[in-house]
Amino acid sequence: MNSRKFYYNTELRKRRNRQLVDMYREALSIMRARGVTNPHTKALRWVVYNGSPAYHVSYERAYAALTMMDMGQLPCREGKPALEMWREIWAKVKAMQQGIGVSRAAALDYVLRNCRASRFFISMRNARDIVRSAKSNVVNFDFSAL
Repeated sequence: MNSRKFYYNTELRKRRNRQLVDMYREALSIMRARGVTNPHTKALRWVVYNGSPAYHVSYERAYAALTMMDMGQLPCREGKPALEMWREIWAKVKAMQQGIGVSRAAALDYVLRNCRASRFFISMRNARDIVRSAKSNVVNFDFSAL
């Protein structure tokens, strides 16, 4: 199996990007209406750090990452936003396992299907690139402000 294909899920990434752009547009609209200075950057920052509707990761990838963490290994480099995501998922899964005694598989499935992520686990640079790539769908948008 090609490991790159295993860890990369195009549909989940597309869904994350759509949700990010939709939330960004809504936040930008509100900030503009309220006269916030530098609304583009502030809207993007608010969206990235204030929650994502879901974890945008496959069950297989998440299970592999949790297994690595249980063995004392990191599923990605220290300092990357994704590591925060893995730690958050791991904590929720462990809490369910200890709290109600379900298996890792059942707890992980529940977390991925039903729990909201605390943020979009991407860098501000990545978020800016995602919003910029959606510019063809935006009217009267000043991308130089990002």
